[in-house]
Amino acid sequence: MRITTTLLALISFALNAQELPRFFDPGINNISLAKDASNIIKLDQHNCSKLMYRSFCFLNKQKSEMIKLTTYPGGVNYHFSYIEVSKTNNTDYPSLFKNTSQFATHKGIKLGLSKSEVTSILGEPIQANKNYIMYKSINNDSLLKYYNMPIYKAEYWFNNDQLVEFKFGFINP
Repeated sequence: MRITTTLLALISFALNAQELPRFFDPGINNISLAKDASNIIKLDQHNCSKLMYRSFCFLNKQKSEMIKLTTYPGGVNYHFSYIEVSKTNNTDYPSLFKNTSQFATHKGIKLGLSKSEVTSILGEPIQANKNYIMYKSINNDSLLKYYNMPIYKAEYWFNNDQLVEFKFGFINP
């Protein structure tokens, strides 16, 4: 019985994984969107948002990149719905990721990539110009049903064809 249950769960996961849009990136470093990260992060007093959202900022090992992890009101602590990465000169935040020299998404997106490298990984965006590309999933596709969220959005900004900032995750309903 236990083997049957495990097999059914694996088959269900495989079917869901096949239906996910190519541009969906499920997380960054060892943090996954909408999954418990309490074993990785201790939030303490690192709230960096002046909005009603709970956002927590941390630096990489060299203190040259900042990651901002956001959970929305009503959300569960340590379950981050939106992730932002950018270059920074601000060293006020803790370097929680002491072994991380560069933040990279599960699909390999990281600062410094060219626009063509990003689109070769994620596919063609729904909106683009010289310095910006955007992907968005709305309505009832399998991604949003699986996570029970209304919108997934990913945005990437470039300067001299190098990725300098990106944000991705679920938009607050």
